[in-house]
Amino acid sequence: MTCTNDHTLSLLGGLKFKTIRVQHLNEPNTTSALWQPCSEQQLKQEWVPVGRDCLALNLIYIKVGKTGSSTTAGIMRRIASRHGLFGVTEELDPEHPVNFEPAVAPNHGSAACKVTLNWHGFTKPAILITQIRDPAARALSDFYFFESRGSLAKPDEVIADLQNNIRGSLELDYIRLDDASGVSQTIANYSFIMITERLPESLVVLKHLLRLEFCDLLFVSSKVSKDPTGLSEQPPEVSSYLASPEFSKRYEPDLLLYAAANRSLDLWIDRIGRKEFQEDLAAFSSLLEQVESQCSHERGKGECYWVDNGCGYQCIDSLCGER
Repeated sequence: MTCTNDHTLSLLGGLKFKTIRVQHLNEPNTTSALWQPCSEQQLKQEWVPVGRDCLALNLIYIKVGKTGSSTTAGIMRRIASRHGLFGVTEELDPEHPVNFEPAVAPNHGSAACKVTLNWHGFTKPAILITQIRDPAARALSDFYFFESRGSLAKPDEVIADLQNNIRGSLELDYIRLDDASGVSQTIANYSFIMITERLPESLVVLKHLLRLEFCDLLFVSSKVSKDPTGLSEQPPEVSSYLASPEFSKRYEPDLLLYAAANRSLDLWIDRIGRKEFQEDLAAFSSLLEQVESQCSHERGKGECYWVDNGCGYQCIDSLCGER
């Protein structure tokens, strides 16, 4: 699997590639592994932790394109800004070294590169998170962003792109740690897999798994979608192809991954308890509505952690009554 260009590979030449140990969040003593008293480095960096204890593990987000990943990368940076991780405003790729661990690594980079090849040279274990999207919706978003540049396209152009230019295993290939990992093993390799269409639910589960607060997870979406049509607004010809056996066969790997990740999310919700989860989801959704009402004007402006990641964070802090 190709991870980087030749220049970057030369920069990696001195690293001893060693797979990062992933912290699975259903293991015994997870809380003591996740949180420890803040170190001197964590306390002295620009982003002062909000509590006496800090996250003690690296936070790696495998950022799959066209899954709402920039928004979620911003959420990862927000967690980092509040709980002592390095890299809040950094690019953190092989050309930008890590000053100290634990750190957050939320930029693009396949799992095989970021975890198996460990291109940051991390020594601490990591919380490994990714986010996937309905394969049809992701493929359409890819087409409208890269091919039609947000303009309406003829149905035959859309179908031809879905048939010829987009792999039906793109998401699985990007997030698995090696080419041999199937769907079940790939999901088992992660601390947690989020679902784009169920983002608030995913974040409420993450709150429980990492022992976070609602304020750690609030966000302004990085972009307002410019896709001219969503799944439900496709012309009949495209909808017919998406419902066809041909589409199901071609996209079977990612369809199986998506179904399994949804089942996994439901199992996490069951472990939390449906009643408690629904109460938390209602409270979190209400806070998100307040953020959208009061802070969405900051989308795409200069008050961001990095580029379009985590815009409006000062407004969100103010809404939370902090900083």
